[in-house]
Amino acid sequence: MRFYDDPDQLEKEISPSQDVLEAVKNCPTRALIRNQEA
Repeated sequence: MRFYDDPDQLEKEISPSQDVLEAVKNCPTRALIRNQEA
């Protein structure tokens, strides 16, 4: 991961696209992690 002095530049670099957000929402990984914590 790269670091920038300008926060706006950093935000553009790490900002996920809408497709990525949808994939994360549809991915069962978070549910699996939640089950392990329970």
